[in-house]
Parts: sequence; C-alpha cells; structure tokens
Amino acid sequence: MGCCNEKRRGLTVATVRVEYRGTKTNLRLFGGATGRTYEFHGNGDAMAIDPRDLPYITNIPGIVVLSQ
Repeated sequence: MGCCNEKRRGLTVATVRVEYRGTKTNLRLFGGATGRTYEFHGNGDAMAIDPRDLPYITNIPGIVVLSQ
C-alpha cells in the first residue's frame, strides 16, 4: 500500500498568494472551507493559501491578494 505522497503525485495544487498589510504583530486566521490555519507574522508577510479559503481570508482587513 502506498503512502499519501504517492497518491498525490502528478497533481498540481492551485494556491492564491496573499499578503498581510496591517498593524498587528501576528495574525492567525482559520480557513472556513478547509479548516487550515494561516498565520501571518507582521506587516508584509505573504503566503500561499488554498483558493477555497479565499472568500473567508479576504474579508479580513489588511489582507491583499497578490496573485491568483
């Protein structure tokens, strides 16, 4: 029986790049669709998020979409 990584081979996971532009030192968000935790470590911190979480994450003040 193969492991989880073998099942995922050949699949491309789409992500959306977002950046936090706010005043909080740390900001922890939860993706409403996936339940994943996204943690930004201050102003200018950027990361890739699951596109299913985009509507939940972009409702937060200071979150800016960089690329889709």
